[in-house]
Amino acid sequence: MSGTTTFMLFRVTVEPHDDDQSYTSLREILDDPLAEYQKMAINGARFELDGPVRRTHGIYYGTFCLIQTQELPPMVKAGGEPRELLAGEDDDTGLGHYTSFFYDPKYEMVGVQQNRNGISANGVAAFFKRNYHIRSILFEVVINPAELARLNNLTEIKSFQISIAKMENASAFSGKSDSMAFRQVTKIADDTNANVFTLQFGVGYQRDATLRKGSVIDYIRSILRKANVTDVTKIEIKGREQDEDSLHVVDLINNKVKLIVTLPRVRQIDRNYNQKIIIKAIDEYQSIVPELQSYKIKAKY
Repeated sequence: MSGTTTFMLFRVTVEPHDDDQSYTSLREILDDPLAEYQKMAINGARFELDGPVRRTHGIYYGTFCLIQTQELPPMVKAGGEPRELLAGEDDDTGLGHYTSFFYDPKYEMVGVQQNRNGISANGVAAFFKRNYHIRSILFEVVINPAELARLNNLTEIKSFQISIAKMENASAFSGKSDSMAFRQVTKIADDTNANVFTLQFGVGYQRDATLRKGSVIDYIRSILRKANVTDVTKIEIKGREQDEDSLHVVDLINNKVKLIVTLPRVRQIDRNYNQKIIIKAIDEYQSIVPELQSYKIKAKY
């Protein structure tokens, strides 16, 4: 029997404040550990770094622990009655859910473990933003370079669709440079408290019509640079390559770069087991670094 966990890859950008005391990269942040970090919470559950951030072969790595103190499952023995899992414990004691991460300063890549009960990449970014003097920290999803090459090869774009779930601030996806009409659409999502947001653009069945490729690419890049990109559930482009009649579908969300880590199952997860997970994830990452160096979306055509 084995256990499998997934790491999602992001390219990280730190935006400093306009002064000499601000940090300019995640490397500077991790090289300056604090004696005490501010407490963080998600839906009432506290999370924090579980020990110091370490380095191996130039790559930083660490683990966050989220402490679940509410809605705990019961403890059950086969054939017996369920009983309270943490009877007699104080309110600060709960189930520990671990989320590991690593950071490669050479390529500004971050890998974040996908743990349904832990914290997301957004939580990792929020932790460092809260505790260090920076303006923002952005995690941009890394798309499979082969899929980006397919997008770059399209000479006509017939349709473009995005879907976003759990949207809390739709206007974050449109800036001052966007048209008034588009900003109004995203404002409607905010005003109606919509938690699902879908936009589709197209040119119908006109044979020679095409969306402006440069504009579509620029908008994709702006979406992928948002800190809440893990809520983007669909980015799909349909188009043609030169001198071809058939349509190609480019799916950027289902082709995000993921690292699959498999280890033997254990009865209880501890720090030693977490260390094995993250070291193996780093090994998987280093095996695909040559391919990831080609990661980019061309903005000009």
